[in-house]
Amino acid sequence: FARSLCILSATLLHATGSFLFYETAREMAERRLSRISHAGGTPLLHLFKDGSIVVLWSKASGKSLRVRDGNVEGHGQTGKLAQFYVHVRSNGVVAFQNVADPTRWVRIYEEDLNGHGSGGPFCDFKIEEHNGYVVFESVRHPGQHVGIKPDGSAKPPNHTGTGDHARFTPQVLDEKHELIVPGTSALQTQLAHGNIVVLKSKSARSLRINADGVVEGHGEEGRYAQFVVHVRGDSRVSLQNVNDPNRWLKIKGNQLLGTGQGGKYTEFKVEEHDGYLVFESVVYPGQHVGIRPNGEGKPPNQTGTGDHARFTPKVLKEQPEYNRAGNSTLLRTLTHGSKVVFFAKSRNCQHSLRIKDGQVEGYGVEGEYAQFTVHVRCPGVISLQNVSNPRHWIRPANDKLGVGGGGKKTELRVHERDGYLVLESRVFPGQHVGILPNGSAKPPNQTGTGDHARFCPKVIQPSPYRTFIAGRGRLQRLFVEGATIILRSRASGKSLRIRDGTVEGNGGEGRLAQFIVWVRGPGLVGLMNRGNNDHWLALKNNGLTHGQGLTHGGFIVKEVDGHVALESQVHDGQHVGILPDGTAKKPENTGTGQHGQYTPILLN
Repeated sequence: FARSLCILSATLLHATGSFLFYETAREMAERRLSRISHAGGTPLLHLFKDGSIVVLWSKASGKSLRVRDGNVEGHGQTGKLAQFYVHVRSNGVVAFQNVADPTRWVRIYEEDLNGHGSGGPFCDFKIEEHNGYVVFESVRHPGQHVGIKPDGSAKPPNHTGTGDHARFTPQVLDEKHELIVPGTSALQTQLAHGNIVVLKSKSARSLRINADGVVEGHGEEGRYAQFVVHVRGDSRVSLQNVNDPNRWLKIKGNQLLGTGQGGKYTEFKVEEHDGYLVFESVVYPGQHVGIRPNGEGKPPNQTGTGDHARFTPKVLKEQPEYNRAGNSTLLRTLTHGSKVVFFAKSRNCQHSLRIKDGQVEGYGVEGEYAQFTVHVRCPGVISLQNVSNPRHWIRPANDKLGVGGGGKKTELRVHERDGYLVLESRVFPGQHVGILPNGSAKPPNQTGTGDHARFCPKVIQPSPYRTFIAGRGRLQRLFVEGATIILRSRASGKSLRIRDGTVEGNGGEGRLAQFIVWVRGPGLVGLMNRGNNDHWLALKNNGLTHGQGLTHGGFIVKEVDGHVALESQVHDGQHVGILPDGTAKKPENTGTGQHGQYTPILLN
């Protein structure tokens, strides 16, 4: 019965995805057609969806496969030791990463079944269906299978065929699509970033913003009642009206309004109460979105978490998104902001790439010298920033594998070769990051794609970020996390720049006019000057100036008449402005007209 229920549930599960980077419709169609998201075409194999969490019940022991202290055994139930993330390598090939300890993967190595894998080729299994069960055969060692004896102990893979000891029934606990969501409850996951939803009021009909901009509860499922979800962070969202994208739901001055522009007053904390969602103002804690039984909006300061504040979401259109270096299983581990160790194949994957005393070498293990923060520049291109010293980035250049400061020469194209990663210089094609068997760095111009250039990645800390482009508009998509951008002023005809600490509009395309994008949330960015990384574009004390970090340097990116405008996140209605003579305009006097409009130019 349990297996039949799982098979039935498979028809209800689906997975789609799109990169958080600008692409043509044709590229998107080709990528979606080529994407492999499950292990095979039968109902049972369809349960093994990429990213889902499964439990594998052994036919022989009657209990589930689990990894405990690095040992694989068949004494589990449904706890985290027995839960595994599914990684679909290709059609019919999967790998299993333990949920309790993500550094442990099931593998078959030298006729031994164990949990000491790190996601490399020994962790890949060909999955087949036998008489209503699944069987896992090692890809690296054909004929060797995952097996559990009736007493729950692991069976030697070379003595395990496809009989009862090798047979398992999968149970899907969670299907995970790497959605950008405000929370983990079933209702919160429906508010994935970019989804179009209708909010059904418990006390009336659907929430809507009518033609006059009034918020009420007389909607059905038309455009006035549809909202685009913008995830701001954990448990926080903003809701943009589909009928009029210039209208966002907001709470301000004890009023529930439909005249928001995407600023701080439109942010709501989302909580679940008795099977319903409740939306609390972030700026005014204790004030909630509420609809009376007669359909009228209720004053937020009179609305608690009772029936008037409770809503059921209905998803009309889903938009799951990704931000990884690529779509293969290995490339998917390189998410922006994650901390990763790269074990060198030339060192038998026992020692890793590291930067110590400014030198790149292959003597690392898993300490901070060997950990790198991943910066995804665009699909297939990353930079690696050392965790021990953030000023040091991996930089291959001609005869020396050295360190850089985060510029173009630190950009690496990532390729997958026979289950390993290869890192190629983007600026110097054909030159690769390489480590010799003795642990010393190999000159990039002498390094091809063989064993010296191959690495096994191990994720030490997952990415803390949830969103990676500023928005879905054609121009907003150019604001990619980590990208370098120039902002050409419509008023002066020249570029915004920071020179000697002064913001002006007389720049060209040099480093003073280049800004590195830091995406803080949907529609929200910080801009770090490339000429001086201590200088960030900021609005402070009613002036356009430079700051340090994101305290006063958060901007809402809006599209206006084919240009972008940058509004302060902290100071509502204040914009970055440049006068025709190139001097900075006071932010409080700058709206979204020509003085506040820019043409973004993406450099990388």
